[in-house]
Amino acid sequence: MKTVVLFLLFTVTLFASQLLKEVYYIEGDTIRLSDVVSTNKDIILFHIEDAHYMKRLRSYELIEILKKYGFTDFRAKHPYVTFEKKSPIDTSKIVQMIQHYYYEHYENIKIKSITLYSHEYIMQLPTSYQLKMQRKNFLKNKAVCAIITPEHKQIFFDYTIEASLFVYVARKDIARGDPLLAVNTAKKSIILQNFRSRPLTKFLKNGYEAKTRIKKGKIITQREITSRSLIKRGAIVNVILNNNNIVINFSAKALKNGKYGDIISVQNSNGKKIRVQVIGINRAKVI
Repeated sequence: MKTVVLFLLFTVTLFASQLLKEVYYIEGDTIRLSDVVSTNKDIILFHIEDAHYMKRLRSYELIEILKKYGFTDFRAKHPYVTFEKKSPIDTSKIVQMIQHYYYEHYENIKIKSITLYSHEYIMQLPTSYQLKMQRKNFLKNKAVCAIITPEHKQIFFDYTIEASLFVYVARKDIARGDPLLAVNTAKKSIILQNFRSRPLTKFLKNGYEAKTRIKKGKIITQREITSRSLIKRGAIVNVILNNNNIVINFSAKALKNGKYGDIISVQNSNGKKIRVQVIGINRAKVI
């Protein structure tokens, strides 16, 4: 019991403390207390030397300095803290490009803000450039991008995007092979976060089914679903045969699963195997 209480006290203390950032971006050559903490005290802590754009110091040194001014609840995740001068450049065009990139991947996303910082101190941007995003940046709310100049030089930026989007979550446990329906899914607005796979934001016309078990309350991602099988192996299928403008309907047994547009084999009442194309739930046409 004593061990549990100590663990809980440690956990509460850990989450109550504030975490130092690895990088702080500042406006000028002076590093002030207000750059680190929310305070009205305009105390200068350091100066960035001439011809330099950054200052690096050990995290424990900064923590000791903060303690002197009454801020005792800080801890560090990284061994060093870096203060960097913000580049005096207009990044609005790059921000617009990043916005467009996210709009292309999420049609229902609502972007509140994008914060952008360059990896190096830049006095001015090139007159023309292209945006380069890493392959899965759309899955992240914090990432690295770059602009490429006509001379093929890359200038890198860190960015943070604050946005929300609608996703689908499981109303209850969904078993492998179960279709995703209104009874087992719910649409929910969430804050954009780091996803392992693209979240499901809209349904296909013919729907999805689970590739694996999905637990209740979990955000449904593309990794866990596949297009819905409209015909299951062994099901009785209504088959349409269009022969010289004469439409013939007959029933047959499906010999395998089939999604919309798939070509599968069915077996009629005489035991003959026929190749058909899936056009709906337990519906197919002879090809």
